[in-house]
Amino acid sequence: MSNRTLRLCLLILFVVLSLADLLLTGYLLNKSQVIHKSNEVIYEGNPIANAWLLRFGWRGLVIFKALAMWVVGGVALYVSSYRPRLGAFVLVFACLVVSAVLFYSYSLTRSKAAALGLDPHSLFVNEVERKDDIYRAERRRVKNELISGNYTLHEAMRQLLETEQPHSPTWLAKAHERNPGCTDEECVAAEQIELTLNALQNDVPRARRLSIDLGKQFKELYGREAPEKSVHPLFLAQHVAAAPRRPAAANPQPLTPPQLPR
Repeated sequence: MSNRTLRLCLLILFVVLSLADLLLTGYLLNKSQVIHKSNEVIYEGNPIANAWLLRFGWRGLVIFKALAMWVVGGVALYVSSYRPRLGAFVLVFACLVVSAVLFYSYSLTRSKAAALGLDPHSLFVNEVERKDDIYRAERRRVKNELISGNYTLHEAMRQLLETEQPHSPTWLAKAHERNPGCTDEECVAAEQIELTLNALQNDVPRARRLSIDLGKQFKELYGREAPEKSVHPLFLAQHVAAAPRRPAAANPQPLTPPQLPR
């Protein structure tokens, strides 16, 4: 293998390792919210990268790591044009450093899984469960705010759409089955309205008032009526059907004008 081919292979290996490091870093940072049952938090160990993460979020960290990758690769290529062996040494050293970081990150994953008594490979499953748990908790909180009148439907939607679950294709597919013909956001709103009204089964008059109000807000937001099952859940429909009616008189007597005394 020629020196040039070796440098090219090392450069490709460095890029692949760097991308793997970026993906694993993102996974671990996201996992730090999963491991909320333990008292430890995972954070970016590189202080410069961590500053980018805190200042600009995940996109900032991606940009920083991409810039670092291009700088190291560019320096190695520049040095290789003058001193090929030194350039290859720079790439080997860079690959070893990134490999060490990857090994540490993988060990960290295993240690956190062991702390929770989990199989490391099951953490991907638990990630789905985490998103579902967070969304359920947020729906319950928003439900209480809607019932108390602290949130409008628009404010409730803004809070719900900040979570990850409503953007999951799997969750959306099920929501569309329950609310055919609705857009993604309409499905989220319809599901939340139904959950909120079902919480008022023991207070039917209040549920009916809130049903009318949320139905109006839904129409104002999306320009269409809310799905029937959302604003008129089963218990409301049963209540209306079971409402007592006055029995009609068998032989209604015609009303006669009162007789005035002569």
